[in-house]
Amino acid sequence: MTALLTVASILFGGGGLVAIIQAVTGRRARKAEVADRLSDSSLKWVQEFQEETQRARLDAAEARREVAEVRRELAECRHEAEALARDLRNLRGAIMAPAATLERLRALVGGGEVNGRL
Repeated sequence: MTALLTVASILFGGGGLVAIIQAVTGRRARKAEVADRLSDSSLKWVQEFQEETQRARLDAAEARREVAEVRRELAECRHEAEALARDLRNLRGAIMAPAATLERLRALVGGGEVNGRL
């Protein structure tokens, strides 16, 4: 019984109840403050993520355009290389032919003499 009276006097006397109420409401306020901070941090992270995602999308689009241009240039180079290889094979065949003459080779290359030579 004495213990019960002691607890009751602490709670109701000398501001004990006020202290408990403040403690409970203080916790709620702290919880609300923590929740606000978490919400603010989360919102900031989401905004930063969205900005980085947008930059990444722009970079990716630019990279795709550059790759397409490089592929076009590569196709042109491949076409030119194939034509040059074909010309070299034809020229080699003409040079190695048993009936090769200087006049035929000049006609094949499409030029005349340069410093007295083919």
